[in-house]
Amino acid sequence: MSNKTIFLLLCTMTILSACAVKTSANNVSVNRNHINLPSIKFNHVTEILSFTEEFTGLTPKKQKQKIVRSKQALVKNKNHLMHRIKLASMLALTSSNLRDPLRAKKMLGKLLRENTLNAEDSALVNLLHEYARMNHYLLQHTINQTKKMQKKNKALLQKNEVLKQKINDLKNIEKTMIKRNTKTDNTP
Repeated sequence: MSNKTIFLLLCTMTILSACAVKTSANNVSVNRNHINLPSIKFNHVTEILSFTEEFTGLTPKKQKQKIVRSKQALVKNKNHLMHRIKLASMLALTSSNLRDPLRAKKMLGKLLRENTLNAEDSALVNLLHEYARMNHYLLQHTINQTKKMQKKNKALLQKNEVLKQKINDLKNIEKTMIKRNTKTDNTP
């Protein structure tokens, strides 16, 4: 999946979660001039999405600085939810030069198991977790396929050497036969 696809999925999820806000008749007051809606609890989805969009546009050096600062902030306060989510998203993104899908998967899984997220944040973290899990799987699959291809290549190179040796042996036999034929032809 490209970063644009992921970003569009995350935006769609945000929009859909915003549309799913339930209001009860008790919380809404209607006046002739305006409608007072209840205050909606702030979630971190928009902040995280804008952060990841900003992060993908950074140079490799600035990405590294951002990750280092995020790690330092986590050392100061290990339970800060936003720092944990941001660091995990930085490690999960394929556009990150310091990506580590396995670590991101573990961090996001831990966040999900703690069950401290509201519904929207949980949905985003779950999506990021699945993305990191799939990215890790594909990375491992690619590594395994590369190893298999290297083994096959090595075996083919060995076969190639054996065949070259056989060809050289046949050439030597042919030369020997030609020499014998010329010796027998020269002796009357």
